[in-house]
Amino acid sequence: MYRFFYTLLPLFLLCCGKVEPAPEPITFQNTFIFDALNTAKDYSLVPDSSTSTISVSEASGGVLATSFPHHVWLVNDSGDNTSLYLVNCKTGKTTATLLIEGLVNMDWEELTFFVSDNIPMLGIADVGDNLELRDFVTVYTMKEPQEGSFDTLVSGVVHYVPEFLDSLRFTYSTGPRDVEAVFVDPVSENWYFISKRESRNGLYELSKASMGSGIIDTAQLKGRFSMYLSTAADSRLFANDSCPIILRNYDRILLWRRDQNTSVIDVMQREPELLPYGLSEPQGECLWLWPNGNYSTTSEERQGVKAPIRTYRKG
Repeated sequence: MYRFFYTLLPLFLLCCGKVEPAPEPITFQNTFIFDALNTAKDYSLVPDSSTSTISVSEASGGVLATSFPHHVWLVNDSGDNTSLYLVNCKTGKTTATLLIEGLVNMDWEELTFFVSDNIPMLGIADVGDNLELRDFVTVYTMKEPQEGSFDTLVSGVVHYVPEFLDSLRFTYSTGPRDVEAVFVDPVSENWYFISKRESRNGLYELSKASMGSGIIDTAQLKGRFSMYLSTAADSRLFANDSCPIILRNYDRILLWRRDQNTSVIDVMQREPELLPYGLSEPQGECLWLWPNGNYSTTSEERQGVKAPIRTYRKG
C-alpha cells in the first residue's frame, strides 16, 4: 500500500502544481531602482555641520524642537533610561536632559511630532526589536516640552512630568517586526511604521483612533517598496500646504513630495526622489525636517567615531 501511495504522489504533485503562498493583502508594491531615481535639484549638495559632534552616543531618533530655536530632541535606544535630550543643532552641545516620568524604555528607536487639537505633541516609538521576538511594542504621546517648562541652566538631569501622556500597545499584522522609521501623518494623525530587516521594507498603518483605547491594536501592512534597512522617517505640514515624507537608510535619503490632500498610502506608491546625502555617517539613524524645508541628519557613535549634526538646505 505504501509503495502504491508513493507511486501516485509525484503524479498528484505534478497535476496540482507547486502550492504558492497566498499573496499579501496589501494596497501597493512600489518597485524602483535607486540608480534610476531623479535627484532633487532644490537642495544643497554640501551640508552645514555643527561645530562639534553630539554626545548622545546611540542617537536613534530625532525630531525638531519647535519651542527652542535651532534645537532638536534626540533619544537613545535600548540600554538608556527614559531620557529626552535637547541638543543645539549649531553647536552639537546638549542643552538639557529630561528624564521623562511614567515611561519605559525597552528600545526607543524614533521620535515624531504632530499637532493635535492645537497642542504640539511628541510621539516616542518604543518599537526596536532586532530579534523580532516582542509580543507587542508601544508608542507614547505627550505634549512637547515648551520653553519655560523646565530650567535649561540646570547642568544635571531634570525630572520631567509630561502633560497629556498617553500610550498604545500594538502588534503588526504580519507578526513581530524590527522597526526604526516611524512618523505621524500631520494631516490624519495616523501612525506609520516602516520595517527594517525585510528585503522590501513594509509600510504599516495604525489609526489615531486607537490611542488611549487600552487595547492591544494591530498595525496593518499597507505596502512594500524597494528600500532595505530603513532607519528614520519624518513628515511635516508646511505653510504652503505641502506635506512631504522623507525616509532614510544608512546610505540613502528618499523624498516623496506631497500636498495635504494626498494620502500617505497614495503618495508612497509613487516613485520617490533621491535627496543629497554626500557625507557618510558612522551609523545614521536620525532624520528630521525643518519648517523651511531643510532636513538634518545625525548618527549613533560607532567604534569610537562620533557624528555632528548636518543640515541640507533647500533653495
